[in-house]
Amino acid sequence: EFRIVTIANAIAAGAPAYAVRAFEFHDHYCPGITSGILIAEYLKEHFPPGKSGYFVHAVEPWCKEDAFLVLLNTTPGKRSYAVSYPTNADKARRAPEAKNAATIVYRQNEQTQKWEGLLLAFDWADTSCPKTGNKVINTLCVDLWYLKRIEKPERFVKVIKTFELPDGVSPIDWTRPGVDPLELLGLAAKVKHH
Repeated sequence: EFRIVTIANAIAAGAPAYAVRAFEFHDHYCPGITSGILIAEYLKEHFPPGKSGYFVHAVEPWCKEDAFLVLLNTTPGKRSYAVSYPTNADKARRAPEAKNAATIVYRQNEQTQKWEGLLLAFDWADTSCPKTGNKVINTLCVDLWYLKRIEKPERFVKVIKTFELPDGVSPIDWTRPGVDPLELLGLAAKVKHH
């Protein structure tokens, strides 16, 4: 019921074809997939990819990841996607400005060959949707609220930091086990090893 009601209503409300592809891949339409669609649209406009495309590193994964796989053509199979599942202790080490860090997106500068990155957060809005007691209807209200604003991703996507990786360093180097990219960016306290 949830899958059918959310996707059918989104199509009826005029959801663009690219958004529908993301819903279909994710198997339903929810605010989480919408956040990924908005971030992807923000990137295409404000941080266009080079010839090598994007490399995405989820530092706080949720439904948005499925939108990136479809809309940004970044996948683990293409060695252009990584996911880290931070613990509560990892999150507690983050600097205040990085508390809501969600995703790092990289692109390679074609002139310098260096990788440039954006650390992004998603600001959830107060949609003022009523609580009806029906989860499907509640979620649909939020979905349709965001759908009406799908062409204004700047309202929700926040750049925490822009940066450039050192010569010879690739995004994969920052996604290896035991590496915290937020620590390398100076946005998380160092882990104390005993």
